[in-house]
Amino acid sequence: MTTRDAPSTDWDVTHRVVRRGDVALAVTERRPKSVSTEATPTLLFVHGYPDDQSVWDGVAERLAGTFHVVTFDVRGAGKSTVPAKISAYSLQELSADIAAVADAVRPDGAVHLIGHDWGSIQAWEPITDPRLLNKFKSFTSISGPCLDHVGQGMRTWTGPIGDRLHQAVRSWYIGFFHLPVLAPTAWRLFGNRFDDLLETSEAIAPTAREPRSRVADGVHGISLYRANILPRLLAPRRRSTAIPVQILVPEDDAYVTPALTEAFEEGYPDPRLRRLVPNVERHLMPGGHWVLRSRPEAISTRIESFVARVEARTVTNRVVRLVPRSPRFVLDETPLHWLESDVQTTHTVNVLSLLLPAGEHWFAKVFQEALPHIEDPLLRQEMRGFAGQESNHAFAHEKVLALFKKQGLDTEGMLRHIDAWFAFGTAEPFGRKLPPRVDAAWLLHRVALIAAVEQYTTFLGNWVLEADELAGASLSPEMISLLRWHGAEEVEHRATAFDVFEALGGGYLERTIAMSEAFGALLYLWIRGVKTLMASDPTRPGSPSWRTFFAAGRRKQLPTLEQIGVATLRYVTPGFHPAQEAGSGRAAAILAGLSGGRLPGNGEHRRGAAGGTP
Repeated sequence: MTTRDAPSTDWDVTHRVVRRGDVALAVTERRPKSVSTEATPTLLFVHGYPDDQSVWDGVAERLAGTFHVVTFDVRGAGKSTVPAKISAYSLQELSADIAAVADAVRPDGAVHLIGHDWGSIQAWEPITDPRLLNKFKSFTSISGPCLDHVGQGMRTWTGPIGDRLHQAVRSWYIGFFHLPVLAPTAWRLFGNRFDDLLETSEAIAPTAREPRSRVADGVHGISLYRANILPRLLAPRRRSTAIPVQILVPEDDAYVTPALTEAFEEGYPDPRLRRLVPNVERHLMPGGHWVLRSRPEAISTRIESFVARVEARTVTNRVVRLVPRSPRFVLDETPLHWLESDVQTTHTVNVLSLLLPAGEHWFAKVFQEALPHIEDPLLRQEMRGFAGQESNHAFAHEKVLALFKKQGLDTEGMLRHIDAWFAFGTAEPFGRKLPPRVDAAWLLHRVALIAAVEQYTTFLGNWVLEADELAGASLSPEMISLLRWHGAEEVEHRATAFDVFEALGGGYLERTIAMSEAFGALLYLWIRGVKTLMASDPTRPGSPSWRTFFAAGRRKQLPTLEQIGVATLRYVTPGFHPAQEAGSGRAAAILAGLSGGRLPGNGEHRRGAAGGTP
């Protein structure tokens, strides 16, 4: 049922009820007179606690002449239904309400979502739901973080301890609201003074809203805290979105400190949140928690500018898509000892080509098994790109193995040994079907091993990009180009396996155990690989020595043990994330320079040249 109020100068106002199951949601729509609704972007506003939709009036009236503006009372507030059960206030139910209103007011398109306080907290749920990707064009968040992001941050927050304590003090009321009798009693006794508190603390004039309605909404809304806070903080889920997000941060917010959203800034030490929400911008602005009432003109200006840029598609898309690439390398003229410094250094690098084909085919296979267990669409997209890149790396190094055979190196025994190691990492070890729980644990452990090995491939990839001394000693520009292409892609996808590990429920203990296994296995296989290659060298057979290895490290033609040890220790540091491990600038430049399947500079290095970026 729709009723029409007296129209204003620039827009018409209508009221309607949107029903979802047993819940009726009171909705208000403001439509500009001069433009059809179909041609006008729809802005859907979600209010917080203990407000109703009238809290948006000042902002809505400034935007209604240009946009289709929609506000509604969330369940338990205003004129909407008040469910009796606490479980009815879960984020899943609130998300479904938002989606139902969006469908009703814009059945043929998507809306721009704006939330404040608990309205923002609950709005994070639908915009990070892969089933609702097509319903929302953008999201503006004001003083309401994603609870799952906060839960993750509590485990990995790298900021000053003072920031944590400051936020904990500001959040005192959350614990109070979990008290079964005292919290609702306090609202009934003192809730009618709430507007006086806002007038004193934030210089906000009282509204025409009845104190009795404010008190009732305050009592009902306590269920928001009881239904969601502990489950989300104690067991946070991975929540990501690729839609553009704008976070508006009032500098004088008495409840949500600016530090709670600092992780979205460029250059923040822990990159997890920026990987989950890559298309995000954060703006500090003067004002308190209810800045939408104290400074509605500033809020409306920010929203209008952001929506206009999204509609014009001028917002930067920062989603990194892992693209499998297949550059061509002509290795036929590569000499047996393609590093002129010494035989051992050549064969130490050559071990990469022994290990990688079997290993990277195995990586891709394990990711195929893990893919059905991952719901996050961004991570699923990365996993597919990761598997494609690793498969291409394996094929490229198989060409190097063919070159070894042609040059007379006997690697068959070593390759069979390596294949036996990875054969154990199949879906059914010992040839038996595993019980579901054991199978899940086995999958997690294999992904943990991949994430640990990827720490070393990232380290080596970044090292080879910077190792001009290695290129300077090379007699094969094609081999250097192959290594740098491979290294650049390892740097590009350095965090994917780790993110899959965490998405499957992996924790610090499992990560540490897997790293100890990976370190021991790689050390053993590498030493055995160097011995195999040197012993089968048809022109200069011999055996490796640590003295020669250390000398190559001093010449910066091999990584040093110290560098390898530091990379290992970084991985087992609490709060570590691989996106912190290496800069992607040089890797991105190399990959962007791919042209016609070739790396720039193929065949142009001279013997003894410095060997810059190929």
